[in-house]
Amino acid sequence: MTIPLPRIEQAIADYSAAWDGERHLLPLLRGLALDGDPTSRGTLAGHLTGSVVLFDAGWRNVLQIHHRVHQRYLFPGGHIDAEDQSLEAAALRELHEEVGVPPRSVRLLPGRFRILHVDVHDIAARPERHEPAHFHYDLRFAAVAAGPLEIRPQEDEVSDPRWVPVAELPGVLGERAREAAARHGEPG
Repeated sequence: MTIPLPRIEQAIADYSAAWDGERHLLPLLRGLALDGDPTSRGTLAGHLTGSVVLFDAGWRNVLQIHHRVHQRYLFPGGHIDAEDQSLEAAALRELHEEVGVPPRSVRLLPGRFRILHVDVHDIAARPERHEPAHFHYDLRFAAVAAGPLEIRPQEDEVSDPRWVPVAELPGVLGERAREAAARHGEPG
């Protein structure tokens, strides 16, 4: 594990403190460490992943991609690799790999909006890779584009990049995205 466990626990604790309704996730995510490295694909009950909820420079839309393996729209992101120095760095690396947006072209949001949401989703078994069904605990970092972006999808993994209006995002993530846009975005 390259990212020290105390740093992972602190990020989860900060998230839980920032969003009162998420306190139930703290023991669950801490429990991942009991099964091994919570960032490793080898921790098969479930493991942490990182993605980026990327706002356009006008704070009106967020980027989603269609993931070829999972056959659904997701935010750009993926697994944490051994060389990643932080959870944020992993999410930004995945953003660059999947859609060609370099980390220098975006700015992570500060404070309570840094991790905007934790999405727990099930991953189907992949017998061809000897992977049983498991869970991804996806840490969704919020970032804004520093200006216009050229989106170049990694064709073998993702397709159909699309900008979704923030106003149309459902659920808790949608509420938080609208709050982030209202707080950080330019008026008008």
